[in-house]
Amino acid sequence: MAYRLSAASLAHAIKHLCKYGDTDVFPHLPELNFLREQETEVIKELRDLDLDTYSPGGAFEALGPKSRYGFRIVHQLPIHDTIMLLAAVIEIGDLIEAHRPAASGIEAFSYRFAPDGKGGLYRMDRAYKNWLKTQVALVQGNLKLKNVIVTDISDFYARINFHRLENLLDEAAPNHGAARYIKKHIKVIRAKQSFGLPVGGSAARLLAELALTDTDRALQQDGRLATRFVDDFRIFLRPDENPYDALAFIAEQLGINEGLSLNVSKTTVYSRAESHSSPHFGIREQSAEGSCL
Repeated sequence: MAYRLSAASLAHAIKHLCKYGDTDVFPHLPELNFLREQETEVIKELRDLDLDTYSPGGAFEALGPKSRYGFRIVHQLPIHDTIMLLAAVIEIGDLIEAHRPAASGIEAFSYRFAPDGKGGLYRMDRAYKNWLKTQVALVQGNLKLKNVIVTDISDFYARINFHRLENLLDEAAPNHGAARYIKKHIKVIRAKQSFGLPVGGSAARLLAELALTDTDRALQQDGRLATRFVDDFRIFLRPDENPYDALAFIAEQLGINEGLSLNVSKTTVYSRAESHSSPHFGIREQSAEGSCL
């Protein structure tokens, strides 16, 4: 069995890397200048590779700052492996997107796959600032809301269970060569560990979204009014809803099904009044133009 990436996916991956860089934690690789000048030749070389027999390399790992006193492990891949991993994700991006909750809702807000042919991969109206504005509109437009839970997942990227991700890739893109390559490549990057995605590159973002698909659906099916941006959750509660019950529900879903846990130090319950002024919640008074100040 042989699988080769399409020229279109490779071209889009290269355009994305040249426009946004190969990582958001390290200085960008100098090879990006070569890609800009030799895009056609690079595509010709890479599209002939059989990804079922090709052996990707590992990743450079380093300790990077996460907050003033916090750290995380971050990664940078060789440029050719960066291209191929991103192109493989692009190949099945539509299938992953179709497997997620509908983009018309706000449950899974972040990184909605919508390539524009110019290097962009995600909807421009689903950035973090748009998420904050959506929360403002939701709270202001629903006077029945009493409390808002703010929480996130502890060490999300580093703790994603690889076997769960394998199963989700098989569900979203069954028997697809790009999915096979993604699984093989992540195994190499993470070496002998059975959890974690490479931190810092674009390819992992959509895979991380796929990893929380079941959690998004569980919140929907339980009737929770909730929204998520990557690993940050906001759960909006009516007067008859108990914050403890809501937190217990999501903690159980993440713990039992995903092997993930909530970050206790970043979990807070705000009243409706507090949410309007809390910097943690992200709501501010709005100017006449409607942008957050």
